[in-house]
Amino acid sequence: MTSKLQQQFERYSESHQHPYNLAIHALAVPLIYISVLGLLWALPLAQALGQPHLHHVINLSWLAIVISSGFYLRHSLSLGLGMLALSAAAIVLCLFLQQQNISVALASLAIFSLAWLAQFIGHGIEGKKPSFFEDITFLLIGPGWVIAKLYRRLHIPF
Repeated sequence: MTSKLQQQFERYSESHQHPYNLAIHALAVPLIYISVLGLLWALPLAQALGQPHLHHVINLSWLAIVISSGFYLRHSLSLGLGMLALSAAAIVLCLFLQQQNISVALASLAIFSLAWLAQFIGHGIEGKKPSFFEDITFLLIGPGWVIAKLYRRLHIPF
């Protein structure tokens, strides 16, 4: 892992020290990432391009996956693979929801709202919350930070 990414993780860790906040974020952050991919999946890009039958192929979630996984692959192969696994879980969920005729947009919005609320509660417990703009940048850093914590527990190098 590069020192630049390590610096980002350290900045992220500054407002994530309390054990309850850490536990909340370990669940909420991946759910937020998954729900953002779901929301991007639900945007009607394929329909706008006149290809509604290709919705599962033509959607903005793929671009977000390339960007997020590419970011981590640049810094660490194992973290990049972890992000790809998390992204795959999001895609499987989107496909499952569609198969069950459940709105991906509504399900993703519900997941996002509950996970964001949980995260907000975690920061209340912590007594320290990043600024709004810092929190937005943490949307990319948070999932990798959670994966890195999991890797440390499992003794997986990154």
